[in-house]
Amino acid sequence: MRFKTLVYYLMLAVGIMGSAPLAAEQDHKDIILKNLEQHLPNLSISREQLRPSPIDGLWILTIGPEVVYVDEEGEHLFQGDMIHLPSRENLSEADRAEARRETLSGVDPETRLSYIAEEEAFNITVFTDIDCGYCRQLHRDMDELNKAGISVHYLFYPRGGEGTAAWEKSDQVWCADDKHEAMDEAKSGANLQGDTCEETPTEAHFQLGRQMQVSGTPTIITESGHIIRGYVPADNLISRIRDLENGD
Repeated sequence: MRFKTLVYYLMLAVGIMGSAPLAAEQDHKDIILKNLEQHLPNLSISREQLRPSPIDGLWILTIGPEVVYVDEEGEHLFQGDMIHLPSRENLSEADRAEARRETLSGVDPETRLSYIAEEEAFNITVFTDIDCGYCRQLHRDMDELNKAGISVHYLFYPRGGEGTAAWEKSDQVWCADDKHEAMDEAKSGANLQGDTCEETPTEAHFQLGRQMQVSGTPTIITESGHIIRGYVPADNLISRIRDLENGD
């Protein structure tokens, strides 16, 4: 009887000890959220956006595709790269990649203009400006990318913003009966004759690009959230995508 009682209390103690770190984590989240709400009232933050970092007392805060750090009192917030020196791994970039992946997963596939590989192995999302010379070079590599098993999903990002020729062309491409043919023509420099329509994804794509701090085109984001900025010749791009997605 005494043995059973002892086992019972030992199990109870282990249960209490096991729940203590979780309870402490929730307490810290409450403190951080309360102070962030006080100091940044216009920023809506949920518990799911907070998690402990590898450094004691420092928390990771994910805001859309961005990753910042906050202390456990919620009074200091900063941006920067956290490097694990023994491995030289950029932990911050790994967190950003995950945040980008999560953000892009919210894009309705029906609003993208996609060139699908017959034997798909990888997917990339490309923020593109129709009038961008390097974007046109990337588009000329489309067959080679598709043959390598890479599907390309375009999001419209006319760099000059609304009212520019690139914005109007983006709308015209989307409103065309054959969007792929219209995109191919636009990327070749041809003047499109089609009209625009009421609903296009250009505005939503543009705002998403700004949120993701797209600074130039093309901006390429792999399926796992890694970012490749600017034009890269097809052979090199294929190799980089394979290396990034295979963890090499």
